[in-house]
Amino acid sequence: MATIVGVVHEDIRYASRTYYFKTDLNLSIGDLIVVDTARGYQLGEVVEVDANPRINVLKWVVDKVDKSRHKERLKKEAKLKEIKSKMDKRRKELEDIHLYQILAEKDDAMRDLLQEYLQLKAEEIDK
Repeated sequence: MATIVGVVHEDIRYASRTYYFKTDLNLSIGDLIVVDTARGYQLGEVVEVDANPRINVLKWVVDKVDKSRHKERLKKEAKLKEIKSKMDKRRKELEDIHLYQILAEKDDAMRDLLQEYLQLKAEEIDK
């Protein structure tokens, strides 16, 4: 048996009015759903469950929107960005060290500075 739900559309022009739809899905207040309307498919939010409207409800809820997959995608994207930033930073450090090593082979002052730098860097890592 179909349940009747009250829906407020995401479109601001229709947000002040509650529309009613039939559904066979397990929905809760606050769920984001796609509904079949006279204007085509629309996004809406459930504001009533087991509603008892005074009109004959003809249209159906198409499906519930799965926001969790989108949230996971955003988390993954943020993690990838963080890792890439760390890799770029490390690549820059390695390129700098390699350049300093090349210069240290030709310049005694650079060799001394590089040794001091690497020693301090090692001490920093040990802490």
